[in-house]
Amino acid sequence: MTKKHEILDLLGEGSLLVERRLNEGLLANDRAKYYLALIGLAHDQALSPRIEPNNLSLERMLSGIDDTWLDAVIPAARRVDDAIQIPRVGELVQRLFDETESMIGGVESCRRAEARDLRRRLDGLKEDLLERFDDRIDSTVVERLTSADRQGGEKLHLVVMDAHKAISRCGRQLAREKIGGIAVYGISEKDRTAVAAFAEGINRTAPLRFDHPGLGSTGTRIGDRLVLQNDIGQTDAHIFILSVEENAVDFTYTDVHRRRLQFFQSLLDPLSPEWKTQEMQRSEALPESSRFFLVRGIIRFPDRDELRRTLTAIGESLVFLIDWNKARRTLRTFVKGSDAIQILRTAALERVGHMAFLKLGGTELLYDTLGVVEPGSIRAGEPITSILGRRATIEFLQEILRITSRELLAGTSELVIRDRIKGLFLHRYRIRTRGPLEACRELAGLAVEEALTIRDMIRAVGRNDRAFLERNVRRTQRWEEEGDSILARFRKEARGRSRAARLLPAARRLEEQGDCLEEAAYLLLLLDPERTPPDVRFGLERLGELCVRAAQEGYKTVSAAQDLHHQDSSTIEEFSRRLDRLVAIAEGAKELRREVRGRLVGWETAPAGMLVLVADTAAELLGACENMARAGLTLHETILGDATGWSEEGA
Repeated sequence: MTKKHEILDLLGEGSLLVERRLNEGLLANDRAKYYLALIGLAHDQALSPRIEPNNLSLERMLSGIDDTWLDAVIPAARRVDDAIQIPRVGELVQRLFDETESMIGGVESCRRAEARDLRRRLDGLKEDLLERFDDRIDSTVVERLTSADRQGGEKLHLVVMDAHKAISRCGRQLAREKIGGIAVYGISEKDRTAVAAFAEGINRTAPLRFDHPGLGSTGTRIGDRLVLQNDIGQTDAHIFILSVEENAVDFTYTDVHRRRLQFFQSLLDPLSPEWKTQEMQRSEALPESSRFFLVRGIIRFPDRDELRRTLTAIGESLVFLIDWNKARRTLRTFVKGSDAIQILRTAALERVGHMAFLKLGGTELLYDTLGVVEPGSIRAGEPITSILGRRATIEFLQEILRITSRELLAGTSELVIRDRIKGLFLHRYRIRTRGPLEACRELAGLAVEEALTIRDMIRAVGRNDRAFLERNVRRTQRWEEEGDSILARFRKEARGRSRAARLLPAARRLEEQGDCLEEAAYLLLLLDPERTPPDVRFGLERLGELCVRAAQEGYKTVSAAQDLHHQDSSTIEEFSRRLDRLVAIAEGAKELRREVRGRLVGWETAPAGMLVLVADTAAELLGACENMARAGLTLHETILGDATGWSEEGA
């Protein structure tokens, strides 16, 4: 090998041998990761057996390993006394070390200084871990092989990751050219358009990372595959590798954060990938930090034009993964986790991202913004959602991400950007605090969501869909809590403001409507669908439909009330028409409840408990309709008498 290397160097073609060894190292990396996953999941299976565990057969084939006996390793793993029994585990460990050896050989061919350190680390692990296993292995050895934690000593998985990074750096060093910034070597002429398409996507969104490192890419041909790799960020277990084959793009993505992995999947959903997700999680016997997640996606393309579009779209999405978890944690300080993820998803889809927001301070930027209002107006530690409301807060944060990104890219000074954000918050805050009817409208909006959910839950009772019912009971509980928060804020804002105080009974009725629906949701969870006659369920379903109509009409009534300050007779007529419909719906609900009662009388085989459940459910649904109507009537009584002088500013 040395002589061949020297001869090729003499002929000026030493890079040909280096290319071959680097590609061998990349192939060895695929196999090494397969063996890491195989040993780790076999260990999990032994400690927590599953009836049909993933045997990693697809991963085996994609990594180019033909030995089908490996597919039986995970299902056959067992716990025996204090040891883990895994078929031919000694051979698996030896193969893992051999593949790591090949990777380091690729780094050595580049004559990089780090190759010596990688070799030293590997030799130390060989001395510690290579022994005769006799099909049994200790959990501590599995941890030394598979953990990605840099604390607590050397691990083979870390050597594999570092060798992979070194191979990528070698590839960029070896590259004779760059295509759109991607360092390439050993590619065919046919590959060039694919590389250019991937580079186009990366370059479209790369400015959104600002001065953060990442997104360095390399490309090479390995056998019949074009392989592209992107650094993304600096996290050890954060890897993206893409292979272009004859009719499909196959990509592998690993991450220590499950939510970021799921977020990445959501960004690629428009491309209709076939997903194969695997949690590479070590058992409870191993450290939490040894956990990471892997997703494999396959996107098929009918022609080269579709391939180029696919590669460009994938390239565009990668920048939104950089510091994503940091952005999510920052936003979670101000909104719920699911709302934070939705804000980041919107920012990605709009191609503004989150890095500018973090660059300008993130949490500090928002706290500084809150200081723009008069001292004492906001309690220390009070969440933005209690000041602006949930929806307005989400919209406000989305707008902040737009402003910071677009203005920073345009070269606007940080001072001007911060002042724009403060002005935006101050505008929203003033609208919020001077508009008590806005709080009523927000409560009515919650009522619509709750009513739609209750209607769907009644239908789910007939399907006996317990999971759906339980999930939506929790949703109604969250909405009820949000309604309580809105009402508490309304009471605070109404102090010393006579007209706002006069609207408080209407807001209370709207909140009580939510209480009725939450209680109805809980009662629906207790119903036994097999013992509830279809005609009784149908009566409840009709009541649920009326709840939806009452909530929707109530929302429109509140919206019409907000328009009364325009001093236009048509707005008063609109408000009155909405109120008439709302009262009529409540009357219809009362008649329907009587009908349900009549059916209960004829339900001769019903247990007493079921009769009470159905009757109480009907009563709560009626209560929801009536509270919505009473809220509308209270609004009428409060503001119609001086509608021509009504304004939210004077409330």
